[in-house]
Amino acid sequence: MVPFLDLLNHVHGETVMWELASDEKKHVLFSNKDKEHKEGDEVFNNYGYKTVEELFLSHGFCGTGTGHKDVVALRVGSPAVSKEVDEAKVAILRDMEVPVAVRPNGNLSVGPLYLVTGSAEEPILNQELLLSMAVCGMAHIPTDEEPIEIGIDELDVLKAQLGHKLEILGDLSWILETLNSNVKGESTPHTHHTRKVQAALYVKGQVDLLNEALGEIVKFLPVPDGEESEEEEEHEEGV
Repeated sequence: MVPFLDLLNHVHGETVMWELASDEKKHVLFSNKDKEHKEGDEVFNNYGYKTVEELFLSHGFCGTGTGHKDVVALRVGSPAVSKEVDEAKVAILRDMEVPVAVRPNGNLSVGPLYLVTGSAEEPILNQELLLSMAVCGMAHIPTDEEPIEIGIDELDVLKAQLGHKLEILGDLSWILETLNSNVKGESTPHTHHTRKVQAALYVKGQVDLLNEALGEIVKFLPVPDGEESEEEEEHEEGV
């Protein structure tokens, strides 16, 4: 309810700026740029540390600077194996505080899991995502000494799901057309705050994040038989 009320009081197209408190990232605020507030004025500061998705869908605008993170939510299925294994999967996922539900056919619905813009401290293929995928692929109950590790099959499933999300987005030429037309005659990009430009920025962030994640997955997957990298081919030609 609060984001909705806040949206009603946010003037469409109004310039806002990003302010960050010095003590880590505990208090982040959007405020009207160069606008004086008289004593007693209502100042809506419900723009705490939020992702681009939340800003765009809940508050009616999206940010492009540092501090914002693009997020892609995933939900994965885990086929029923046996009563014991399935119960073990549910227990492990709930210990990890990952949402999981048991469907009438016994299959598990896991998620949402999240891809988040990567950083040095938190890679794009984060530990929670990889571990959750590994649990989904468990065929037996692991021993205490046996680590839970993601396998090739789970990586293939993750790759296929991310690729499907890209396909759903369809033709993306409108994004570049919108952003390119937006910067013509402008001193800096993204200064024309229209809903279409904001939507283009949001979708572009989703696409970039999905492509980055797919690139990371490919690094883990083995090279198919009969295919060699360009470096290997060049090396053989030079020998």
